[in-house]
Amino acid sequence: MNIDSNKRKIKAKPDYSFIIASGVLFLIGIITLLSASAPKALAESGNSYYYFTRQLFFGVIGIIGAIVVYNIDYKKYNKKQILIFLYILMVVVSIMVRFIGKETKGAVRWIKVGPIQIQPSEFVKVGMLFVTAGFCFYVHKNGKLKEAKNSIIPLLLILIMAGVTFITQNHMSAAILIASAGIAQILIAGVNYTSLITSGLAILAVGGTAAYSVLSSGSGGFRGQRIEVWKNPFDYIKGAGWQIVQSLYAVGSGGLFGEGLGDSKQKQSYIPEPQNDFIFSIFSEEWGFIGVVVVIAIFIFLIWRGVLIARNAPDFFGKILAIGIISMFSCQVIINLAVVSNLIPVTGMPLPFFSYGGTALVVLLLQIGLMANISKESDRSIKEKEIKKKYLNC
Repeated sequence: MNIDSNKRKIKAKPDYSFIIASGVLFLIGIITLLSASAPKALAESGNSYYYFTRQLFFGVIGIIGAIVVYNIDYKKYNKKQILIFLYILMVVVSIMVRFIGKETKGAVRWIKVGPIQIQPSEFVKVGMLFVTAGFCFYVHKNGKLKEAKNSIIPLLLILIMAGVTFITQNHMSAAILIASAGIAQILIAGVNYTSLITSGLAILAVGGTAAYSVLSSGSGGFRGQRIEVWKNPFDYIKGAGWQIVQSLYAVGSGGLFGEGLGDSKQKQSYIPEPQNDFIFSIFSEEWGFIGVVVVIAIFIFLIWRGVLIARNAPDFFGKILAIGIISMFSCQVIINLAVVSNLIPVTGMPLPFFSYGGTALVVLLLQIGLMANISKESDRSIKEKEIKKKYLNC
């Protein structure tokens, strides 16, 4: 039996602890959604399970998608033609949403297909992770990663173009995620830090001027109001500060062990959209400090395993892709929890696994499948090296 036949027989395994942690968060999230959304769903549709059943439906689709993604070697996506096409498609779709999308609360982010609303930006965010990882891979392969004009500047321009399309949709949270994940990918790729800082400062100067102009008018004025509300929400309790004040009441009333599953008072029309961005305040009220600590610990564990998957990735592309996924995930969790506790202004950032949103859940589960795929290929690479070493020593 030769070495190649042994390699074909390798049964590579994914990082099961990462998958199990994801599954636990999914279960806790779906149960919390059922509890948090029931009163609102009953009032709106006469069916207290409305949000729960829809989220569960998308969860099943996401799990099926994750299984498919898990069984396709991620390296097959790392082709120039695919990445270029993907980037062009993302830009076109993002622009189209601005013109044909459905406007809700001043934001144009959704496309309605029959009874289902799809949020293309969720797919665009993941697509950007592939594009950035692929660009870093090819620049690194050509030995030009340290050259600003061939690496940092083009990468930052790619991220800026994507960010601008999100800002035109009044979707600042998506722009923040793209920027944070993209910068993490660039840094881990090993670019020249001096060039990155210089280029970044120049772009920040331009971006800062644009941001000031936006904040002075239109939807930017609304963002400026959010900052004022954040400073002292109780001064705006009858208006823009209502939601964050009710969130703080929910978090504070949870105590050590919580009010009990289903017994939240703040979900009874006090928090306007308890199934969305502020769902963790309902969880805090029902499960208390102990429940909060447990869930945050699981989030930290999942992020830690994700970082290990990125570090142990078998190739450069997988490493940069994985670090982008886990950076984006981490940013979402941190920002959402900070908003719920009023540590930062309201951003409209949903909490992964918890907040209601079919497209977001499907895309999240696809990313989990992708991370599992990378960890599986890492295991395969290690076992192949062991087989090769064994035959060389014979």
